[in-house]
Amino acid sequence: MKRVNLNFVVDGAAMFLMLLLLSTGLLITFRLPPGSGGHLPFGRGLGALDRPIDVVGGLTRHDWGEIHLWIACAFLALLVFH
Repeated sequence: MKRVNLNFVVDGAAMFLMLLLLSTGLLITFRLPPGSGGHLPFGRGLGALDRPIDVVGGLTRHDWGEIHLWIACAFLALLVFH
């Protein structure tokens, strides 16, 4: 594969991963803010028993945080390769 084509593929993959990072970061920040629940059945903190945990796509804030972390690791590995 020519160097130009390889750079195009790497840059495209980096852009895709950056968009995923942006979307999961915005999701965590605005849709699942801190205090929106933990791994306990009804969240944590003051009044936690009165509200259920927030989930998006069946995943909690902590699950989305882990996905965000692994996307960031893949993005950094791709940048090192670049």
